[in-house]
Amino acid sequence: MAVIGAEEATRAAIAWLIEVVASGREVATSLYYRDPLDLHLALTRALVVGVDALRPAIDVAAERARHRLREENLSPYRRAQAMIVAGASASPFLAEVSDAAARLVESANADGCWPAETLYVAGNTESAGLWHYQSWAVTTALCVRALASVASTKRG
Repeated sequence: MAVIGAEEATRAAIAWLIEVVASGREVATSLYYRDPLDLHLALTRALVVGVDALRPAIDVAAERARHRLREENLSPYRRAQAMIVAGASASPFLAEVSDAAARLVESANADGCWPAETLYVAGNTESAGLWHYQSWAVTTALCVRALASVASTKRG
């Protein structure tokens, strides 16, 4: 979606994505997204590059991300995702995102990185051959991106 944009050929896909988010079926409709925030972050990226037709899905996702920031003890990776998604709202949730930023900074390792987290699971789901892809570098990059977006919002 982010590459093609909102074109005649993508209207049905955009409508489907909006419906998936509105109905809370993000995980049930994908083999790749283990958490709704995974899809929400991808939709946020598409919005940033100009797929404005996704705004209804982003606003629903941002409200859910806000709720998760307030109510759940998220891992650093999930917290960073939720911060970015909540910040993409037409009415950003600055208090929740600022509080989450403070918790995110506190969760960094002494060397300034964040611990590796499982980003995705691969393999044949019908057998025992599953493996988890983990990366401290990807987790750290997303956390830095989330903190930078908060700093940018506060300056803007």
